[in-house]
Amino acid sequence: MRYMYGVYTGYVKRLPSHDLQQAATIRDYVVKEIPLDSAKRFMTRLSACCNWAVESKLIEANPFIGMAEAIKLPKASSEDYDVDPFSVQERDAILEAIASNRFCPKASGFRHSYYLPLLKSPSLLWLTPQRICFEPRIGS
Repeated sequence: MRYMYGVYTGYVKRLPSHDLQQAATIRDYVVKEIPLDSAKRFMTRLSACCNWAVESKLIEANPFIGMAEAIKLPKASSEDYDVDPFSVQERDAILEAIASNRFCPKASGFRHSYYLPLLKSPSLLWLTPQRICFEPRIGS
């Protein structure tokens, strides 16, 4: 939560204006300069702050009402979900490096090869099940 306040504080500091009369300018800047999903969350929180200020009688009206809802996020296409992390050769090279402890620091409490059985387990593997082509080997 502390991290998010830092992010929002940075957004607020970079706004082109802190004048509530410039709400449309602020919205345009936010949509242009901040990633769209973050911009929508930021505008939601900015509107919530102004709602509080209205209830507290600090301002007369919330100029940001409805602005967050008006930000339409693009629908993700099926291409966005097409996972193809490594070729079979790349996967095998990674697993070989782990098995041989090639990149394991000498002071490591556990050798990388200690984790190899977990990495070869399809339920815990960082590769998608569709990409796993392990064939059972006798003695491994």
